[in-house]
This record gives sequence, C-alpha cells and structure tokens, in this order.
Amino acid sequence: MIKKILSLALSTTVFIMALGVPCVNAHAQFMLLTPEYMGLLEQRILSSFIYPQEALTKGWEGVVKVRFALAQDGRVKDIDIAESSGYPLLDAAAILAIKDASPYPFPKNYDFKKNGDLEIILPVSYVNPQPAAQTESAAPAPAERKDYAWLLDSPAQPATPAAKKEIPPTASLSAAASENLQTAISLSDPQANVEKDAKELLYYVEMALKNNQPTKVAREEVEYARIKVIEAQRNFFPAFKIQAYSTEGDVYKVDYEEREAKVQLDQPLFYGGRLKYSLKQAKANLEISQKNYDRLKFDVIHKTETSYYNLVATRMNLKQQEVFLAEANDLVAKIEKLSSIGMVIPLEVNSARSWLEQMGFKIDGIRQDLYMADLTFKQVLNTKETPKIETELIQPQRLDLNYESCLAAAMEHRPEIYLSELLVKFNDYGQKVEAIRNTALTLDFTGNWAKYQGHYLTEPWKSSSNWYIGLKASLPWGASTINNSYASEESQPRFGQTSATGSRTISGEFNLFDNMKRLSDKKKADIDLYRAISDLDEAFKTVAFEVQDAFLNYQKAVLQLNTAEAEMKYRRNEAEIAKIRSMVGESSLSGAIEAIFSLSESHTRYIQALANYQISLANLRKATGYGIKF
Repeated sequence: MIKKILSLALSTTVFIMALGVPCVNAHAQFMLLTPEYMGLLEQRILSSFIYPQEALTKGWEGVVKVRFALAQDGRVKDIDIAESSGYPLLDAAAILAIKDASPYPFPKNYDFKKNGDLEIILPVSYVNPQPAAQTESAAPAPAERKDYAWLLDSPAQPATPAAKKEIPPTASLSAAASENLQTAISLSDPQANVEKDAKELLYYVEMALKNNQPTKVAREEVEYARIKVIEAQRNFFPAFKIQAYSTEGDVYKVDYEEREAKVQLDQPLFYGGRLKYSLKQAKANLEISQKNYDRLKFDVIHKTETSYYNLVATRMNLKQQEVFLAEANDLVAKIEKLSSIGMVIPLEVNSARSWLEQMGFKIDGIRQDLYMADLTFKQVLNTKETPKIETELIQPQRLDLNYESCLAAAMEHRPEIYLSELLVKFNDYGQKVEAIRNTALTLDFTGNWAKYQGHYLTEPWKSSSNWYIGLKASLPWGASTINNSYASEESQPRFGQTSATGSRTISGEFNLFDNMKRLSDKKKADIDLYRAISDLDEAFKTVAFEVQDAFLNYQKAVLQLNTAEAEMKYRRNEAEIAKIRSMVGESSLSGAIEAIFSLSESHTRYIQALANYQISLANLRKATGYGIKF
C-alpha cells in the first residue's frame, strides 16, 4: 500500500517539479524527463524505499523535496534537502532511498558533454495509510525491494510478496527482513491469535494424552478400582451355591441309583461394621485412582505445553536469524564489491566477514537446538513424525494475577491435595477395618436345601427333601480365635446307608495364636494412617511453595519480557540508524553489520523471553491445578 501511494506521488510531482526547477539547462533537461524515464526513476527509488518504523508508529506524514545531481557514471552527487518534511527521520530516509537506488540511467540521447550533470529536485511524499492510533493493530505491508542488486551485476527486481497479514511494522532493515519480522511478532488481534494457538495446543495435548502409556495404565487402575467397589458391595449379599450329583452302585449285589440337587446359602449377619468400612475404603480407593489419573494428565499437559512453546520459539528464532543473515550477506557483498574498487580498506572487509561468521555459527547452534526441541516434542507426543505447527508466538497479554488468588485456586484444584486427603480417608477406613477385625464378633448364617431321589433298580423312584441350617460365630482374642457354631438338619436315609434323619449340634473351639498376622496388620494400618496425615501436611507446604515459586517465576518472566522488548526496540532503531548513516557515508558498512548482529541477539533474547513467559504461565497453571483461567 505504501508503494502504491508513493508511486502516484512520484509520477505526478516529479514531472511537475522538474518543469519549474531553476537549474542549469532546465529546459533541455525537462524535454528529456519523459514519463517513461520518470517511471524508471520511480521504480528504482521504490525498490530501496523504507518507511521508518517510528514514523509509521507515530503517524508521521509529509513531503520532502530532495535536490541531487547525477554524475556521468549515474551515481548521485551533491544530494541535500531542498525542502524539509518537518521530520528529520523522513528526510534521512528519503536521501537513503535515492542514494541506495543509484546508479541511475540517463535519459535517452542525453548529451552529458553539452548539458553536464543532470540536476533534479524530487518530491517524496510520505503518506501513512492509517492513522497513528491504528498502527498498533494494523499497518501497511512493507515496500518490496532487493538490496544492492547493482553490486551483484543483476537487475533490481521486486521481491515476491509474501501473504499479507494485518501486522505492525518492525525493523526496517529491508522489505524482506521487515516482512518476516512482522510475521514473526504479530501484535494484531491478540485474542484471535490466542484462540487459534489454544486450539492447536489442545489438539496436541489430546494426542499426547492418547499416546501416553502411564495415563493408559492409570485408566486401567481406575477400572480396577471400580471392580473392587463392586466386590465390596457384593459382600453385603448372600452367597449362593448350587450342587448336584448322580450315583450308581450296588448293596448286597442289588443295584441302586440315586441323585440329588442342593442349593446352599451363606449370609453374613454381623461383622461389627467391617463390611461398611471396607466399602467406604474401596470407594476412597476409586477416587484416589481417578485423582492419580488427573495428576498424570496434568503432567502430560504441562510437558506438552513446555515442549510446544520451546519448539515454536526455536523455529521462530531460526527463521528470524536467517533473515538477519541474508541482510548481513547483502551488506558483506556490497563491502567486498567496494573493496575490489579500492573504496573500502581490507580491515573493514575482515571485520564484516567476522560478524557474518558469528551469525553463521549462531544459526548452526539454533539448528541443533531445533533438532533437540523437535525430538523432545515428538517424545512427549509419542509419535514418529512431528505434526505441522502453524502457530507463531504472539505478544502476550498482560494478566492481572496475584499470589493469593493463585494459592486459593491451588488449594481447591491441585490433585495432590485431593490425593493426600483421600489417602488419609482411605487409611482411616483401613485402620477401622483392622480394629474391628481384631475385636469384633462376626456372625454368619449358613444353610442348604436339597431334593433327593433314589431307588433300587427293581423298585420305583423315591423322593425326599433334606435341609440344613446353622450359625457360625467367631471372636478374636489377641492373636487367638474363639469359634462357635450351631447346626440343625433334617435328612432322609440314603440307599445302602443307615444315618440319622435329624440332629442338633453345638460346637466350640479355641485356636491358640492362630492369627499373629492380625496384630501386624493392625499395626501397619496405624502407621499408614499416621504417614498419610504427615503426607497431607507436607502436600499443603509443597503446593504452597510450588505456587509461590511459579508465581515469582511468572513475575520474573514478565520483567524479562519487558526488558527484552525494550532492548529489541532500541537495537532495531540502532540498526536502522546505523544503516542510514553508513549509506550517507557517516559510518562504516561493517558497523551496520555489527548493528544487525546486535539486533539479532536482542531478537533471540526477546523470542526466548516470549517462550519463557508462556512456559511460566504453563508452570503457574500446573501449580494451581489448572484452576486459574486466562
């Protein structure tokens, strides 16, 4: 958009101003300044034009009239400001663009011996396409250019424009560099970018959870705990058993046949509350399994977020360093070209090459970092191929967070707190179960009913019913056990046997030191409860420390981000000024490369600060049990 507006300004104002310029041989020169020639000048100047970052941000506009002459070799000489725009930065940028685009061709059939230097006063119009208030959220696409094409003996061709995005301007080192920098640090519509990033990150989190083996095991543990709850519930109900048999034989050489079907029932009548507490313990164990799964899930989410932001930051950093390296390569090529014609001393060439080598070494290191970040991300996702990531880090929104609210969220949502509380509950129930097992009387009912049929083969079948009922009581006494039982039964004699058809039986026994394990289990239950209470206290302290540590790291990340952002802006302006000064001969070109290197270093620190900021937020979310929402 800048290019289009400037093009119209040049096509109109250059021709009109050339008509009335009070210079040598003005009439003859005017006749040669055809629209075709002016269009050529316009194309050359536009290929080098830079709209300064500060001017775009502050909405500076104006027209600067530049007076210059073309020497016989087409280079610009005696260039100065005929009329200022009122902004020294705009004036300097106009001079830089005109000088950077030289050498210029002369008009066709121009007689240099007769007319001498071609003098031109050229108005350059700066028109900001959007008001200053809007430049923070959207800005024009940078002008297209290919730097120093004439030094490489190749015609200047406009660079292929990248997809335009609503982004603010950044470093004005070149149009290509500027557009890449703008793409990398997008401050426009941060909410939309955050939502896009969140969707992509959520996709990878789901993938990591799906492929993570510990979480799969944790899910199986949850299913196992559910089965144990069903088992504990089943103990309240009677146990049924069905039996049947068929027999053939002989008694005194007389064959007989008999068969019986029996149903047996066993029902616990009184266990002193042991079954109730066993059920509660099983339910507590189910909750523990579920919270343990949540804990593992949060670990996977945190690892995914951390590796994701590291990978995105490293990719972004590599992309930007390659842009800076290309910019530095152009400057080194220009310095070498100037050195070949004796305009630059060898020391400056060596200095420029040294800075270029440092940038190359830096990029090699970043590529190694990218390999490791990519490998780490694939390990977290448990995949062989890294999915395509489209997200680039954005300027984070400043959040209004405080330690008290974060700590309160952690105490409410951290799985470790729930786990510790549930373990106390689980072990408390376990202690009660063991206490009852060591002291309480247990009483069980047992009984059966049977249908019996039998006959001698020479006689018809005979049928009868048999039944049995009984009570069993058991009372622990230290490591010993007292058992008592009562039974009553009615039955019919079987073929070939002589037995009672009814009986009442009372029995008792004393087992001396038959269950020492009962005492050790009771002691272990007490110890487990005390340990769980101690672990709960430590969990509160640990969570409070982790929240405080994460919150302080978040505050540190904010400070580092602010510092890195301020330094990057300073280095950006420094590099822009260094290049302008080198082009007008006020400083060396190697100094411009050094400024680009410093800018690349500040960009690395800024991108890392962005990643650290996002990671610090991920750490804070994990520390609060993902109880805070942004």
